[in-house]
Amino acid sequence: MVKKIQDEMGGKLRFVFHDFPLKQSYSLALHAAASTEIASQGGKFWAIHDILFENQNVPDDKSLKSNAEKIGLDAEKLA
Repeated sequence: MVKKIQDEMGGKLRFVFHDFPLKQSYSLALHAAASTEIASQGGKFWAIHDILFENQNVPDDKSLKSNAEKIGLDAEKLA
């Protein structure tokens, strides 16, 4: 839905995303939040966002790094 609105609004819309990692709900919450920051520096925020959302039931460090590599991020930076 967000992507649809972004496409419709174009430059008229500014979307600001804030991380609120809830470690008690997801053991890698802080790690996942940090990965979005790293991805955003390379212009890949939405790519990592989508991967994290689609794989939220796979809470392990190995899958987080593997998925980050799929979009061209350096997994070592996530360590």
